[in-house]
Amino acid sequence: MDLRLLKDKAWESMGTRHSHPDREPGYAYYHGQRVAKIALQLRELILSGQDSNDEAILLGGWFHDVGKGIEPHWEYGAMICRAILREHCPACKL
Repeated sequence: MDLRLLKDKAWESMGTRHSHPDREPGYAYYHGQRVAKIALQLRELILSGQDSNDEAILLGGWFHDVGKGIEPHWEYGAMICRAILREHCPACKL
């Protein structure tokens, strides 16, 4: 997977969008970056050295709120993720 390209896709989807009236534009994007970083740190603490799923963990963090602001955001987020990632990820990872 081309993680740089997928990070750009996350920015295109969330980087300037208002996901909530009380949040600044791009909040969902930056929040996703923080979540991904913390998720990888937790994986290392819990499953040290077992990094075979790190790309999926990273993408999960980046895109977990892609549907935020469109309720139910978890359902719309899943549809948006499939549309964005289907060309870049194996079907088994979606």
